[in-house]
Amino acid sequence: MLTMMHYSSIRRFNTYLRSYLRAGAFALVARMMVLCSVGVVYSFNAVLMAQLAVPDNSTEKTLPDALLSDEELARQERFTSYKRALQRPEIVYILDLSHNGLAKLPPDIGKFRNLQVLMLDNNNLTELPAVIGTFKNLQKLTASKNFLTTIAPEIATLPRLTDVRLGLNKFKQFPLPLCKLKNLTALDISGNFITTLPKEIGELTVLRELNLKENQLTKLPPEMSKMKGLQFISLAVNKLGTVPPVLGSMDALAFIDLSDNGLKALPPEITKLTNLQSLMLTDNHIESWPKGMEQMKSLRAIDASSNLLKRFPVEVTVVPNLFSLNLDNNRFTSLPEEIGSMKALGALHLSYSKLTQLPKTIGDLPNLFFLNVHYNQLTSLPNEMCKLAKLRTFYASGNQLKEIPECMGDLKMMENLAFNGNFFTAAQLDDIRKKFPKAQISW
Repeated sequence: MLTMMHYSSIRRFNTYLRSYLRAGAFALVARMMVLCSVGVVYSFNAVLMAQLAVPDNSTEKTLPDALLSDEELARQERFTSYKRALQRPEIVYILDLSHNGLAKLPPDIGKFRNLQVLMLDNNNLTELPAVIGTFKNLQKLTASKNFLTTIAPEIATLPRLTDVRLGLNKFKQFPLPLCKLKNLTALDISGNFITTLPKEIGELTVLRELNLKENQLTKLPPEMSKMKGLQFISLAVNKLGTVPPVLGSMDALAFIDLSDNGLKALPPEITKLTNLQSLMLTDNHIESWPKGMEQMKSLRAIDASSNLLKRFPVEVTVVPNLFSLNLDNNRFTSLPEEIGSMKALGALHLSYSKLTQLPKTIGDLPNLFFLNVHYNQLTSLPNEMCKLAKLRTFYASGNQLKEIPECMGDLKMMENLAFNGNFFTAAQLDDIRKKFPKAQISW
């Protein structure tokens, strides 16, 4: 049951992340990290769905006042029939030609002069031709899951274009015309075959979200340091090998995903990112952590599951506001006493490691509500666990437990327990059931 949750609940996290972006409320960060803490697999495409406002600047002020507002656009029909849309092209603001088997754009598509949203996903397109430049009011372009290899330079003449989605295509080179979209705030070009980024990408100075997941990147250009507005970047499933130094200079970053890149260590520069809230490092080869993480006062979630940690990274215990820590599937055998200093910690994942005991200081975590120690080598639990008054979920399947502390029955907020694969007698299991009459118990 946990495994299914482990790989699916991140979708719910993305929903909360979108809410956070729109509302800007710090309280929502805590709530979304709760959901994040129940899973480690992260899908950055969902993050890129957030609709962010484009900064007001001089370029936009010189454009004709012809756009529908967001509220007006939301009331417009989304045309999915091309034939019907051609009957009155002047009223077509949203055109969805997805899933039509298109190998080329229709020759008369240029008639839709008022288009603000164009969707071309799941077709057979190999290029975006010059006609794309006729849609001067275009704000959002999606053309994922095609066979695109090139984009006409005319796309650079679309001054209102802020959101471009080109994931799962056949690009081997980063489309250079995109670097001229000065108002671009969100770009998804994940799932392609891009090996390098041009230095011109640094000209996207108002870009806030960048999805480069599942390409073949080995490094990032230093010119990206000019992207001072960048808040979210996914570099998961590339070939970086080391953390790109330029990331340390992008101090607006709130979210970084470096999962599955063959990383062996984190550089000290990462601690300079004082606005960073979420750091995803799953499926790497990390063995060590930098000192100085107490500077990272905004950091709320770390996912370093499936690495090669032979010791618990005591360096993370000084992160003052860390709420979610996922260290599933590592190699450490014990927890440091310092873990008790993590007063903000709400969710702790330690499954599939080699723990033989939990320290007494585990009871010094006043906000801990979720603890997962599935499939370790625990033979007993400390009585100090009875101090975890907010604990709602405790997973301890696949250990060598023969009993639990009697006082754990005082944990009145407990909702979920799992003890599969331990050594409890039938009488003990019945006693546990009586201690937690309202909890869902699995054994």
